[in-house]
Amino acid sequence: AMAVRLQPVTAARLTRFFHATVVPRSRPPASLVLTQGVAMFHERRSHRAPVLLVEDDVDAAVALGAALQCAGYPMRWARTGEEGLELLSLERRRSVVLLDLMLPDMTGVQFAQRLPGYHLRPPLILISGSSPQVLNDAAAELRPMATLRKPFELSDLLGWVEAAWREVKAG
Repeated sequence: AMAVRLQPVTAARLTRFFHATVVPRSRPPASLVLTQGVAMFHERRSHRAPVLLVEDDVDAAVALGAALQCAGYPMRWARTGEEGLELLSLERRRSVVLLDLMLPDMTGVQFAQRLPGYHLRPPLILISGSSPQVLNDAAAELRPMATLRKPFELSDLLGWVEAAWREVKAG
């Protein structure tokens, strides 16, 4: 399979998705490698459970992935719901899932409804640019750990991911 390397993430691209200006501190921005429609942010030395980002918008995925990777979280990225379900089925450890509500092949609700087949449902954090009513309706049905409406504060995202990671670690 042919891999495509995207340009490094810039602070300007990150601020499109977050309220605050984000400047990576100690590490350079993450590079994203796309292979067969599934991309992964590579992290060499992490014992944390992976964060699965199910997001069809490449720019949003790059910004979110870079921010999370700079915070020390290994990433898996799926552009469709089917790819996300496949990645979850291949993962040995329980993952934290950042889930967009509007995907090209299914809704975030449909994605989450297919999760009960797994031994433990992963903690869900819903992210969406949808109206507050759509996000609230999805949250009422899915009962995620958190719902974040784009654009959102990076500190809110990192706080919820840390809480979800702790739940995974404890469970």
